[in-house]
Amino acid sequence: MAEFKFVLQRDKRFIEESIEVNNNELIIIKSAKYDLISILKFEELYDQIIESHLEFKSFLHTSSLSAISNARRSYISNHEVRSKLNRHVFNTLNLSKLYLDKTFHEKDKKFFVKDLTKDESLHEKVLELRERIESENFGYKLCCKLRNYVQHNMLPINMIEKGFNRLEGTKGKTILAHFVLPLKKNEIKNKDIRNKLLDNFEEKIDLHLVMDEYIYAISQMHIQAREFIKPTMNNALSIFKNRQISIEEQYGKGLTDISLYESNIRLLSLDVEWFNVVPYIQEKYSVALNYRNIEHNTYL
Repeated sequence: MAEFKFVLQRDKRFIEESIEVNNNELIIIKSAKYDLISILKFEELYDQIIESHLEFKSFLHTSSLSAISNARRSYISNHEVRSKLNRHVFNTLNLSKLYLDKTFHEKDKKFFVKDLTKDESLHEKVLELRERIESENFGYKLCCKLRNYVQHNMLPINMIEKGFNRLEGTKGKTILAHFVLPLKKNEIKNKDIRNKLLDNFEEKIDLHLVMDEYIYAISQMHIQAREFIKPTMNNALSIFKNRQISIEEQYGKGLTDISLYESNIRLLSLDVEWFNVVPYIQEKYSVALNYRNIEHNTYL
């Protein structure tokens, strides 16, 4: 037997009340909870990917500035910089692989949008975007292969090329600095990373550049999926909110923790405040950005 249980106050007394739930409503509410949890995990994982990539970029720029102010060559400091950059890249690649496997996996038949919306036409649009990215974004394709390579062979960053020079015509006041993480084709080429893919790059591949392109591709997929699942999300939220309103209309407001029980086991609460994390993340990262195309100017 399923029922809603809650506590209401009458004449300074607290009374526990219950409402029986039929099997059809039970299935609907449990399905809505499943949808909301799936969407929360979907957004949380994306948040982790973007945060990890931004940490990588932030440390890379910080290291570049430090290299200008301290020109003394130090193998130990270079080791520490490479180590931290490797951790950032490795973390981002693994988080992204987890995300991609959970949102679209042919072998395991996992298709996040299709599974959540049950809409075959939306699934076709997801396929179209992924196929376009596969054909146009070589940085994305390389990083997909690179993740498996670094998992079983070697760390991605083995060397750093850095330096600076003063620009002519600025009386030595303007400094042009470079801080590059090169991948050499002959070092990463294997049975997965083949010449057909590597021919799209220069002899030295800029890891920073391809990571930006990789994250941009994932962002494009995510923003599209977010748009497609929005009606499902809103419908699930309305199921919880409307049922809470209907109970409050019958018993009055100020009810304590309206919860669904099945065989006296608590399944869930109608309070969905925990879901506020989702619109926060959606506002935090509301568009797909190609960070490679962003130039910063913090001076007037």
